[in-house]
Amino acid sequence: MKIILDFGFTIAGGVKPYFYDMMNYISSIDKDNKYVIITTKNGYQLIKNFSFTNNIEFYIDEKLDNRIYRIYWEQFILPKFCNDNNADILYCFNNRIPFKKMETKKIFLLGTLGPFIREYVDHFSFKERLSIKFLEFLIVKSLKNTDLTIFESHFTKDLVTNKYGFKGKAIVNHHGKPMLNNHEDYNDIDKIKIKYKLSSNYFLFTTYIRKYKKIEDLIKAYALAKKDFNKEIDFVLAGPIAPNEAKSYKQSLINLCEKYGVEDSFKFIGMVEGEELKILMQNCYTYVFASSYENLSYSLVEAISFGLPIITTTATAMPETCGDAALYYDPKDLNKLVSHMVSTVNNDEIIIDLKKKSLIRAKNFRNMEDEIKFNLEIFNKIINE
Repeated sequence: MKIILDFGFTIAGGVKPYFYDMMNYISSIDKDNKYVIITTKNGYQLIKNFSFTNNIEFYIDEKLDNRIYRIYWEQFILPKFCNDNNADILYCFNNRIPFKKMETKKIFLLGTLGPFIREYVDHFSFKERLSIKFLEFLIVKSLKNTDLTIFESHFTKDLVTNKYGFKGKAIVNHHGKPMLNNHEDYNDIDKIKIKYKLSSNYFLFTTYIRKYKKIEDLIKAYALAKKDFNKEIDFVLAGPIAPNEAKSYKQSLINLCEKYGVEDSFKFIGMVEGEELKILMQNCYTYVFASSYENLSYSLVEAISFGLPIITTTATAMPETCGDAALYYDPKDLNKLVSHMVSTVNNDEIIIDLKKKSLIRAKNFRNMEDEIKFNLEIFNKIINE
C-alpha cells in the first residue's frame, strides 16, 4: 500500500507535537507500506535528525507555507502527484482535500472548529473574516468529496452534521496522546524556575495568545483569587502572540496585569518547546485552560497524559476531552473560575483527586504507536471496501 500523508502547510499549534511524534515513531511501527510525507521546509526542520527507514520518502515544498499557493497546489497539483505516485491513500491534515475525483482514496482530518463558531469569526478583521469564510467553503466542499472524514470530537461532528446536513462517511478519533518518558525524567525543574523567575508553585496555560483564549479573564480571576491563596502561586502563560493578532494585544494584557497588581507573578514566558515544555508541564501546580472554544485540544490531552489537575471551561469539546478529570466553569462565570483557583491551591485533597482522575482519563487516548496502527486499520478498511 502506498500512502501519502499531507502535512504541506505551516506546522504550528496542536498539529506540531502530533506531527513530531508521528514522524518519530512511524518508521518503527510500519516497515511494510510505502509513505510519501508532504511537508514544508519548516516542517522538515523539526524532524530532519530522525532516522527513517527506506519505505519513507519526503516531498518538501517551502512555497506551501503560502496559503494562496497552497490552495492552488492542493486542487491542481496534488491530484496529479497522487496519480503519478500510484497512491492508494491520501490523508490530508489541513482541514481539506482536492475536490477532483481520484483513483486514490481521500481522507481528511477536520481539526478546526473556528469557522463554524460565530464568536470566533467575529473577533477578526473584515479581511480575515473573508478568509475564514473561504476556509469554511473549502471545508464544506471537502466534506462532499472525501471518502472519509475524521473528526477530532463528537462535538464538531454533531455541529457540522446539523449545520450542513453532512451525511458522508465519518469517524471520531480522539487523537493520540504524546509519547512520554517516565515522569522522573522531567525533574530538572530548578533550572526552569531560575530561567523564568518562577516561584515554587505555578498555574500553567500553554497557548498562542489569542483573544478567544480569554486571557483577560485569567488575569482578572488570578488577581482576585491570589488574595485568598494560602501559599505563593505564580501564573505562567507559555506561548507566543498568534500571527494574526495585533502585536498591541499582548501589551494590553501586560497593562492589565499592572492594573490588577499581578505584573510580577503573572508571567508571559513566550514559546516553550521540547523537553523544557515537558518539564514545565510535569511540575505545574494546576493546568488552567480558559479557551472559549476548541475542537480536541492537544494541550489538554498533554495535561491529562501528565496526570495534571485541570481547570477548564464547559465550552465546546472541553468536557468531551477531560471527562471527570477537571473542574469546570462557564466561560462567562468569572467567580466560578476564581473559586476553582482558590480551592485547588488551598485544598490538597482536590489536587490529589484530580491527579488520579487525569491519569485514569489518559487511558481514553491512544499513544502515537497505537495511533499509527489505528490509521493503518482505517487505510486497509477503506481500500478493501
